[in-house]
Amino acid sequence: MKELKIDSPAKVNLTLDIIRKRDDGYHELEMIMQELELKDEIVLKEIEENKIIIKSNSTEIPLNEKNLCWKAAKLVKQKKGIEKGIEIFIEKNIPVAGGLGGGSSNAAAVIKGLNQMWGLKMQQKEMQEIAEKIGMDIAFFLFGKTCFASGRGEKIEKIKDFPKSRIIICNPGIRVSTKTAYSKVNYEKSGKTLASQKMKKEIEEGKATEELVKLLHNDFEFSVLKQFPEIQKVKELMQKNSLNALMSGSGSTVFCFPETKEQATELMDSLKYKTVLETFTI
Repeated sequence: MKELKIDSPAKVNLTLDIIRKRDDGYHELEMIMQELELKDEIVLKEIEENKIIIKSNSTEIPLNEKNLCWKAAKLVKQKKGIEKGIEIFIEKNIPVAGGLGGGSSNAAAVIKGLNQMWGLKMQQKEMQEIAEKIGMDIAFFLFGKTCFASGRGEKIEKIKDFPKSRIIICNPGIRVSTKTAYSKVNYEKSGKTLASQKMKKEIEEGKATEELVKLLHNDFEFSVLKQFPEIQKVKELMQKNSLNALMSGSGSTVFCFPETKEQATELMDSLKYKTVLETFTI
């Protein structure tokens, strides 16, 4: 039986601008998305019975058709007329429901992995069409590294890589649903900074990390930090002890860029939460 292991990296949103609410109910966004060395691992194993089985070391994710990996495998099989079965094992290291894109990354890994395992020869465009039917962040993980995302998040433009930088991640153990975050968007403040366009320009110009992190911005912070003071507290502590800090996506993970390894160690010791990690941008 065929078996394939594939890395599934986390991401942070270095910028997130909510431009406006669209007529179709979705939001027009602009983002700079960045992959991290922090990653899950996906193991794909072909099975005789024509079904999709999800397994994981985590008890926090669904192991049925609600899982994005299940949806990804189902769509690949349907699109390419595949009658074979697949077992998907998700080795979870990325915090769940924390704004780090773990589920989306896992789904993208399944699309890429099945394409490779079954010799489907799908090009980027065809894989993107599958990704867009599942969720908005998935298309980004088909490109990876540093990208400018627009539309609902599905329009992806690969840009010059962000400089390799040390990042500290802290998840205070609060679950912020994306649906709730979008329902409370502060439209008076959102879409005014347009930080994504500015950061894209400065990355392309080859600016250093110290300059780029000044542009960190997330329109979700206007509403989410007010609603969840604990996330605000984490951000303030990280901001005080690094170059800059930001909540990723719709939360609740906060990340920052320490100036030195020593500062990173001190900061990690001071953050008394279950999930405190050091990683690097890819």
